[in-house]
Amino acid sequence: MTWGLSSSLAQPGNDAYVARQLTDHFGLEHLYCPLDPTGEPMRDVLTRFLLAGEGRAEDFSAYTDGMKTWERLFASGVSTVVRGDTPGLGSGQGRPYDPVNDFKVRAMIGRALMVDDYPEGHLVRRLGLATQRFPASLRRRPGESLGCYRDRMHNEYKLATMFAALNDPKCAYVEVANPLFHRAVVKAVSELPDELRQWEVGYADMVGGLVPEIPFDKHHAEAQADELQGWSAMHEELLAELSATPEVDVLPPGARARLVTELKRPAPLTPAKAKLRRKAKAWVPPRALRLVPPRVTVGTRLVCFHAYIASRMATILHDDAAGSRAASD
Repeated sequence: MTWGLSSSLAQPGNDAYVARQLTDHFGLEHLYCPLDPTGEPMRDVLTRFLLAGEGRAEDFSAYTDGMKTWERLFASGVSTVVRGDTPGLGSGQGRPYDPVNDFKVRAMIGRALMVDDYPEGHLVRRLGLATQRFPASLRRRPGESLGCYRDRMHNEYKLATMFAALNDPKCAYVEVANPLFHRAVVKAVSELPDELRQWEVGYADMVGGLVPEIPFDKHHAEAQADELQGWSAMHEELLAELSATPEVDVLPPGARARLVTELKRPAPLTPAKAKLRRKAKAWVPPRALRLVPPRVTVGTRLVCFHAYIASRMATILHDDAAGSRAASD
């Protein structure tokens, strides 16, 4: 079972296209679940996502169909989904990179960044957010190689925050099993030398030997964050929420006005141009990525989406608490 935009199935190098190649090769069934927008109001779609995941996840790309995929699975009697999430194997979500320093490890693994990590002038620095301190337990240890640090950040931080949060919306409909997180598997992977974990070399050699004629994917099947922020319905919903004055406001004073100002600026990239840039980047040799200086790549529109989640979730929880009090009276 894989999912993504309907158009992805016809794009060579896309993970949906590669999944179809693999299932055809091994004679397996392939259930492809399209995530194309259903035409429902964007507020309804986003609210359903927030209710299912309690606002813990910001990656909306796999739920753009308004949770219809998971609703249909539940209705058809599916009770458990087996996922292939893996412990740290030397790359970020299947996209290899070299951890040239501690900062790039933190920036690439789940964007584990503090407010002060953003450059002067970035929107995050202008929202009046509280000062943060990076947890000592997640700092690089004396004598720890960058490769080991990268994978420890994946296992101890990314899995427990991003991956766990992204399973919550699914768990509203099905049980999720992750067999590759078994302690024995994690132990075996962690004992591999850096040169086999780096760029998933060991894994790639093993899988490539099984199906050498099928290439690894280069593109995601679902719409990515820069595309989502370019959708007119998404833009209008963010503006509506951040322009409002909620009963309970979790954003600092003045933050809403700054966020709205940013949203009203012309988009730096159209969805089509953003998609083209990602495709071009996918063909850049991995070793060339090492030459790119470490930098914060969180766009201002994504920051606005994070603020939207915080604002909407606070309202949802406030209304839920009020309803509970009313029911108990």
